[in-house]
Amino acid sequence: MDIIEANKVFDVWRKWFWPCHNILFSIFSSSIPESYLPYPIDVLNEALTMIANSHMHGEISKDIIGTRNCLAYYSQDEEALQDLKKKLSIPGIEKTILFTISRYKKDWIDWLEKLEEQEENQR
Repeated sequence: MDIIEANKVFDVWRKWFWPCHNILFSIFSSSIPESYLPYPIDVLNEALTMIANSHMHGEISKDIIGTRNCLAYYSQDEEALQDLKKKLSIPGIEKTILFTISRYKKDWIDWLEKLEEQEENQR
C-alpha cells in the first residue's frame, strides 16, 4: 500500500469511526463482528499506521493510533455473535443498550453537520 491508498482508507475510516464504532461498541462491547468494518482489519492496520507515521504532530499521530487500537475489539463474526447472544441473556441489558445508543443520536447528528460544514468550507 502506498501513502495515496492509505490516505483514501484513512478518509473513509475517519468518517466511519466516530459514529459507527461507538454505536457498535454499545451493542457488542468488546467483540464486534469484523464484517462491520469499512475495510479488512489488516488493511486498516497498515493504512492507519502509515498515516500516523506520516504526521509530524505527535497528538494527531497518537489519536490515529488510538483509533487503530480499537481494532482489537473486532473479532470473527461467529464469535462476536455468540458473545452477543450470551450478553443478551443478562436481564435488563436491552434497555441499557438502547439507552447507550440514544446518547449518541444528538452527538452524531451534530458531528455530521459539522463534517458537512468543513467539507463545504474546503471547497
